[in-house]
Amino acid sequence: GATLRPGRESMSASLGAERIAIDVQGVHEKLERVEAEARIAPMRIDVRSLGVTWEGQRASSAGRVDGPFDAPRIDVTVRGDVDVAAVGARAGSPWKLAGLVRANGRLQGPIESPKVSADVAFDELIAGPVKARAGSARLAVADGALTVTDVRARAFDGSATGSAVVVPAHPERDRVT
Repeated sequence: GATLRPGRESMSASLGAERIAIDVQGVHEKLERVEAEARIAPMRIDVRSLGVTWEGQRASSAGRVDGPFDAPRIDVTVRGDVDVAAVGARAGSPWKLAGLVRANGRLQGPIESPKVSADVAFDELIAGPVKARAGSARLAVADGALTVTDVRARAFDGSATGSAVVVPAHPERDRVT
């Protein structure tokens, strides 16, 4: 259910739902155990808490949306676990993927193209024939490029480190070290 509580300069809102289905422009997702608390003002929405379960994994978020009704900008933090098998299936991965990735991230900027940054870590991750353990990395998405830095993991009977930049619109700019 949903509750709205009017106030002098803003209203408080809460939402709770067992399941929400999203079907927009080819995206078909189901979110479960959705819980949210927010304060809505004319020029800002403060999301005090947002919790959802996706593919059996819980995630939480908090932040704000400035200018929500004309030129929205967001500043949101997200924390949770991601099942890489579910992501791989949606992305059409040619390899079987398995493992959970713990993510702590932030989205900032215009809602249509926010900058995204995240620290990720995993205990064990499998991608086809490759198995890695005790891994971590920093990710950033901005201006159409994915940058992965501080990559560390145990793999191939040793340790692996590296970084990468992927620019889907300009593959000639891709770099891996």
